[in-house]
Amino acid sequence: MSDNSALKLLAMEDSGSVTGTDPGVFSSIYNADINMTIWQRTLNLPMQVYVASLIKSPPVFQTLQAVMQEGEIAPWLSAHLPNRRGKPALIADISRLCEMFSVLFDLERIGLRMALLSQAMCPRFHVDHIPCRMVTTYGGPATEWLENNRVDRTRLGKGGKAKSDDQSDVFHSPRHISQLTVGDVALLKGESWHGNEGRGAVHRSPPMPSGAARLMLSLDFG
Repeated sequence: MSDNSALKLLAMEDSGSVTGTDPGVFSSIYNADINMTIWQRTLNLPMQVYVASLIKSPPVFQTLQAVMQEGEIAPWLSAHLPNRRGKPALIADISRLCEMFSVLFDLERIGLRMALLSQAMCPRFHVDHIPCRMVTTYGGPATEWLENNRVDRTRLGKGGKAKSDDQSDVFHSPRHISQLTVGDVALLKGESWHGNEGRGAVHRSPPMPSGAARLMLSLDFG
């Protein structure tokens, strides 16, 4: 991993997030004032070809989910993903992310979920009651999130009184909603991270246009 020259601290005071073009950005998740780190990257062409084939064709799966050791993931994916051009590239990428996640948090097992979605899975802004989660979108609209200084946490969950995000005042302007791009990999620190109570990363699944599809991956502590 590279030094801090590869990192870019977002300028907004108390934003809680760090972005970088090198995976070394992930180590910043251990900083007490950071609850989200984002590795910005572009998917290679073989991955793009394979993902496009999954999204455009009739879905061959909705959700692939398992808890396993990092070394078991590549064979498991090979057995469960359809054989099409570019498949090895996607498996190699997921395996790399699993290795990073496992090493960063010294995990014996990883919870993997890969979902092919046609509608938002978690459409309202929320926090996760977990230590930390890695997410990436391989195709379609990507995760939306709010900076710490752009969210009214009292309006999350029951505080929103069952109103939609647009009506609950959880944010003051649509301009305050940030969104990852395809290929970006984010670590989202949750409420169960020691010392992070009340500061979990606030995020939601993106709205899905009619006819659109999304392929996303999430990794959790096993």
